[in-house]
Amino acid sequence: MPKVVTDDFDSSFKATEYFLKNGLNKVAFLVIDKSVSIGNARLQGYLEAHKKCRKKVDKKLIIDCSNDFDETYEAIKHAITLYQPEALFASVERLATAAYRVCKDLNISIPEDIKVISYSNLNIADLLNPSLSTITQPAEALGKEAAKLIFGILNGLQPSNKEQILRAEIIHRISSKF
Repeated sequence: MPKVVTDDFDSSFKATEYFLKNGLNKVAFLVIDKSVSIGNARLQGYLEAHKKCRKKVDKKLIIDCSNDFDETYEAIKHAITLYQPEALFASVERLATAAYRVCKDLNISIPEDIKVISYSNLNIADLLNPSLSTITQPAEALGKEAAKLIFGILNGLQPSNKEQILRAEIIHRISSKF
């Protein structure tokens, strides 16, 4: 079955590599479910960036979060307090909002004390204080390509079984500034 997807591995790799190549050693990865294909692909990109940059992965910095805000808040607060990461990489945007809240409550300054980047299609990412660096997936392009596939099938065209992979865009704003 054909499908249109984004390259979550590649964008996760590049976001993690950005922090590591700029001298950070303790990059925390916030994830809700590592077993889901998206969470797993993003985790694999994070791990591979460490490998390429010859940086050891500290498994304690892979923070298991949940869909519950309070549980996630406590998990992030615990990780920041105990392990003192230099950057937070949120695999989904709701983890970034929890991270912002934790940092505010602990009087941790973003980006001076900790840097943050997140997957997000939030139109308000640039309105957050500080503005949130994001990995933005090309939602419009995904929709257009998927519609082409569907209309092609409806018009009798035989679809290829290939995945069409689109690239996400990393938008560096103040939260990841060095």
